[in-house]
Amino acid sequence: VPVALEALNDPARSNTDKKCAIWALVRIGVADPGVIQNLQAISTNADRADLAKYAQDALQYLQAKVR
Repeated sequence: VPVALEALNDPARSNTDKKCAIWALVRIGVADPGVIQNLQAISTNADRADLAKYAQDALQYLQAKVR
């Protein structure tokens, strides 16, 4: 999980790398506050609309799974 969060926060990483990190977090079902905060921040980034949408979808999935 820490490595995936590092990838999400690394400005040098590509959108593809960040999508892979999000995918990994969703697949292992991590919905802790750090993951949620990172996904929320990414989901509001208008400069990277495709990545923002991917993060929004991940958030919805994780939040539905937790309930």
